Amino acid sequence: MRIVYAGSPELAVEPLRVIHDAGFRIVRVLSQPDRPVGRKKVPTPTAVSLAATELGLEVSHPTSTSELVSAIRDSQADIGIAVAYGRMIPPDALTLPTHGWWNLHFSLLPRWRGATPVQHALLHGDSVTGISVFQMDEGLDTGDLLAIQEHRVRALDTTQSLLAELATEGAEVLVSLLNKLEKGPLPRTPQVGEASYAPKLSREDGALNWERPSQEIVNRFRAVTPEPGAYTNLQGSDRTVMITQLRGVVSSVPLEPGEVVHSSNKVLVGCADGALELVRVKPVGKNEMAAADWWRGAGPEVRFG
Repeated sequence: MRIVYAGSPELAVEPLRVIHDAGFRIVRVLSQPDRPVGRKKVPTPTAVSLAATELGLEVSHPTSTSELVSAIRDSQADIGIAVAYGRMIPPDALTLPTHGWWNLHFSLLPRWRGATPVQHALLHGDSVTGISVFQMDEGLDTGDLLAIQEHRVRALDTTQSLLAELATEGAEVLVSLLNKLEKGPLPRTPQVGEASYAPKLSREDGALNWERPSQEIVNRFRAVTPEPGAYTNLQGSDRTVMITQLRGVVSSVPLEPGEVVHSSNKVLVGCADGALELVRVKPVGKNEMAAADWWRGAGPEVRFG
């Protein structure tokens, strides 16, 4: 079976490797073009491009719709598989592979269609999420389901940790489906239920509002970690502090929202219904550090606005 695989970020590497290691023939990998990274804007390949090259696979980086369609047509694939590719497969290319295109999506469709399903699941406090593999059509994550699998969200999960686990589980489901496809057509199930949408999060979505309840703040932190990142402003200043590790805490210390204290070897921040513990932070222009070290340097009067 000839497979064309489309993916770009790190989370799409595991499915690529697992499919390859399972013995399936990946005839072409499609990934986003190199992007400038860092202050020097060094052109850098995507994680999938690097992994595909390491595996000895042919990689294409289409920059236009016509180039993308040509690359898919030239692959003469039996099936296309997309995992966080970063661009839509054009309608006239969806039927070029014999069995069309599958998409591995990181939610229980139709909940959280769109670019950032895991982020929105965490942001909204979902206790269960999962993966869906669906037959791609012209809509936004609207195609018939080929497989769906639940995954319980843990209290300390962030987007980074949850995506890693879902990518591993999704890779195994893809291999199972490919094995079944070799024996004959797969049953499809239309998506049922109310759809919700997960647009890309902006930097502003990472701002923590200490006037809000503690669980809401924790949910936002988990959703935006590591990207676009959680941050807070120092009161009376436009300086920001990135929050890289945060957790809930039972505290008898009465704190006002945004008030910061060092108590019982913990740096606590007040919120609407108690306090949260700052574990690690990254002040602008400095390296990441333990919150206690930052607090000692910032002074006892420091407060978040």
